[in-house]
Amino acid sequence: CSSDLYMLLRTLGCLLPDPTIDVVIPSKSAGKARACSDSELARLRRSIQPDLFANSHASLLALAEAGATNTEISSLRLSAIDLSARCVTLHGTHRTAPRVNRLTDWGVTVLTQRALHSQQDELVVRNADGNSASTAVVSQYFDLIVSFARVYGRRLTIDSVRYWGARQVYDCTGRVEDAAYFLGNVSLNTTASGIGLDWRTRS
Repeated sequence: CSSDLYMLLRTLGCLLPDPTIDVVIPSKSAGKARACSDSELARLRRSIQPDLFANSHASLLALAEAGATNTEISSLRLSAIDLSARCVTLHGTHRTAPRVNRLTDWGVTVLTQRALHSQQDELVVRNADGNSASTAVVSQYFDLIVSFARVYGRRLTIDSVRYWGARQVYDCTGRVEDAAYFLGNVSLNTTASGIGLDWRTRS
């Protein structure tokens, strides 16, 4: 491997630069969730092959666009999705309130295909064995989407997509309260921070 080669060349007396010189160490703020941009979301969508619309990766992204958390995604069943009304019922978690959110146009397309490939009220996102996916597996699936999309810079998480959706709500209504409802948040400050809203400049 490269580390063994480096040590061998050092042993032979070769003058080599610091092997860590090009390694970028993320700042502490890199782990903080932030809303992804429209272009980043478009890349995430494009990274999923059209013939895989019925799979868990596409469904996961569609639900995240509708404000679902890792925990909600891992337990959501097809019966919670109303394609005719273009919405999904999210049952909430210990940190989010129950709510009904709109699906994006892309999400409706994806979840329609998902429903066509189902014969019963099964989990929307499943692991490779067809069983329920843990929250850790859901996060791993999302990380794979980001990897395939080759989105670089500050790390994207499922919350990044949720905050993107909340920002769309805020831009439409102008109410932070509506964005907070979309996320299931109690704190307006947390919501404002997540969607990149500076309360000091808010008119």
